[in-house]
Amino acid sequence: MEPAWKLAVEMRDLGFRLIDIAAQLYPREFEVWKKTRDRRLYNKLVKRVWELLRYAEKKGALGNASLEHRFSGAEELRLSLDGGERNPLAFREVFVENTIQQKKDAKTRADRQLYEYEQLIYRIYVNSKLPDPDGMLWATIRGVHRRVFHRFYERSRENVWISGGRRKRLTITASTIALAYAYSVISAALLLHGKMNYRGQVFFYIKTSFSVNEDALRRWIREIGPLILSVVL
Repeated sequence: MEPAWKLAVEMRDLGFRLIDIAAQLYPREFEVWKKTRDRRLYNKLVKRVWELLRYAEKKGALGNASLEHRFSGAEELRLSLDGGERNPLAFREVFVENTIQQKKDAKTRADRQLYEYEQLIYRIYVNSKLPDPDGMLWATIRGVHRRVFHRFYERSRENVWISGGRRKRLTITASTIALAYAYSVISAALLLHGKMNYRGQVFFYIKTSFSVNEDALRRWIREIGPLILSVVL
């Protein structure tokens, strides 16, 4: 049986909140919290997960998972209680600003492409109008992408180029292979969230918004999909 701290690291790496990880590790106590919304029980659950991640960090096994060095469950509690409503336009503006800066700071072609692809994936995610009130689906999409991208890029060497944004018209240059990768990453995240029925919206947006042959797109999805799933499942 996989140690609890390893599962915690894997889920955090995919963008899950501490309370989501607690739901998998401590299901009985989580169900009690769902019914009572007791703040003390909430803090107990997320702190146990936080301590598992701290243990992993000390072992040098935290990987790409993020962790605040001082425990505070206040923000996650707010998200859990109010449904996590956010201003999508403000969120989008911050994301674009950060990604542009990350591309400038990238030291290698592969690292720059990581962020070019991330912008492509984010545009598809936003325009596919997927249900994501608390931002958790996007966090998982981003986590899957960052976990698998370099393995994909080593094989494909397919580049994506994005220019414009902010107040300028956005221009995207992406091959069928790159679009198939973007679809496969989003699809894997939908699988992890139990929302596979929304894959059709993603596919429809890609095929109607980009100059792409539908048969070729499906063929590359069949090629790339297993690579993505082998990493995240």
